[in-house]
Amino acid sequence: MRTKHKLLAGLFALLAAVLATVPIAAAGAASASPGRAGAGYQAAAAAVRPAAVPAPRLDTPTPATAPPGPSIAPPPQSPVSNITADKNKMWAIGIAAVLIGSVIFGRRRRKKRQESSSG
Repeated sequence: MRTKHKLLAGLFALLAAVLATVPIAAAGAASASPGRAGAGYQAAAAAVRPAAVPAPRLDTPTPATAPPGPSIAPPPQSPVSNITADKNKMWAIGIAAVLIGSVIFGRRRRKKRQESSSG
C-alpha cells in the first residue's frame, strides 16, 4: 500500500516539475524580440535594479505638475504568442501524461509477472 502512495507522490512531483518549467521557458521566449537575443533577461534585470534618485535641489522651482511615471501595465501580447504558449503547455501536459501512463503500466505489468511467478 505504501508503494502506491510513493508512486502517486512521485508522479505528482514529476507533473508539477514539468508544469512549473513550462511558463518560465514560454515567458523567456515570448519576451525576447527576434532581433535581440536575451532581451527578456535584460528587461528583467533592469526591472530589478533600484533607480537612482537624485537629491532634490532647493534653488530650482518645483514644476506645477509631476512628469508621468513609468507604465506599470504589462506589455501587450499578440494573440500569436498566447497561442504558442498554450501549445507549449499542451505539449508538456501530453508528454507528462504519457510518462505517467508508461510508469503506471510498467509497474502494473511487473506486479502481475511477480504474482504469476510466485503463485
